[in-house]
Amino acid sequence: MHQSAQLVSINLVCTWYHDPNYFVVTFLILRWLRFPSPKISATMHISSIRDVLSKVDLLGMFTLVSCLSFLVVALNSGGQTAPWGSSLIVGMLCALGVSGIAFCVVEGRYAKMPIAPGRLFVRWGWRNVPIMMINRTLLFFHNFAMIFYVPIFLQVIGLPTVTSSALIIPFLSMAAISSTVVNATASKYGYVRTICSCGIAIIPIGMGLMSTLNEKSSIGRIVGYSLISGLGFGSATQITMVIAQVGLPADELSTVTALVGAAPTLGGTLGVAVVGTVINNAYKQTVQGSAIASSLIQNSRANTTISLNPSDVVSSISSLAPDSPIRKVLISAYVSAWRKGCYSLVGVAMLQLVLCAMMRRVEFDSSSKDSEGERSPRSVVVEDSKDSAMVVHT
Repeated sequence: MHQSAQLVSINLVCTWYHDPNYFVVTFLILRWLRFPSPKISATMHISSIRDVLSKVDLLGMFTLVSCLSFLVVALNSGGQTAPWGSSLIVGMLCALGVSGIAFCVVEGRYAKMPIAPGRLFVRWGWRNVPIMMINRTLLFFHNFAMIFYVPIFLQVIGLPTVTSSALIIPFLSMAAISSTVVNATASKYGYVRTICSCGIAIIPIGMGLMSTLNEKSSIGRIVGYSLISGLGFGSATQITMVIAQVGLPADELSTVTALVGAAPTLGGTLGVAVVGTVINNAYKQTVQGSAIASSLIQNSRANTTISLNPSDVVSSISSLAPDSPIRKVLISAYVSAWRKGCYSLVGVAMLQLVLCAMMRRVEFDSSSKDSEGERSPRSVVVEDSKDSAMVVHT
């Protein structure tokens, strides 16, 4: 299998999904980028545009992008621009299901070089691949949701824009530090599964603490809770990639690396959409259920500076006087919605812990000895459910 082409295929999916203008870049890549020719069968060799069209999984890319697009649009529109039971949302969800099934069929039957080979997801001995792909996707729910919604929340409770944006730095800094420390610890002492699970176990604690923030919270409290959340997120950021790779044949590593490497992009996109849906719908329901807000809605024609759209919450609150009762209602509604968004991330973290419990055991082992009786280079021990072990030297 031509692994380089698979890497291009998977990364092009992510690129197209974020910016359709990159079709131009795609054309340039396919036209001028030349890969070294490994010793592979003639059916997998790519030497021309014609080979690209016939062998690269373009149909798989299209169905996957379609599936993700329907999902994100449905999540962003449901309950906001259109009711969940409307024909538009139901149609998008149906299209999501059809495109998802089409993607599975294309990958399983027609793709010569699939971007997501089915064999990686059906072998029990390789279960760490799908588990880590899902886990890594869910992991970046927290990252992108924090980066996107924490500054908005802090502006709602009254902090300046610059301060609100700067207060995301403690989360990111602790994530970088904990990722480095955890990788070094796992490399030295082993017990990768335990270390990964313990790191993820910190995430629901951090999200639970973040849910307690309100308009009276101090900056020190916000920073402290952000550091705890960053500690949990960073602890599993890189080690999940290692767990997915260990114990696989060498010719599968590039495919797995590309798949797991694309998970953060997918997780970030879905995380912002899902958490945004929870926060925005909760905010809208709370505001509309308020007697003061109901009065505001009835007189909305006379007041054009206030919007009840969740996307305009910061500008709506900024336009009101500090002692305005409507301002207090809007802030209270958003704090309540923020709490529900954090609760949803706690649920995501608990699902990650369940997945960690299903992982195959992985340990770094420095005690393996070579044929001469000396210590071999650092290796990785992978044990399956039958307690058999395989050592992969690194």
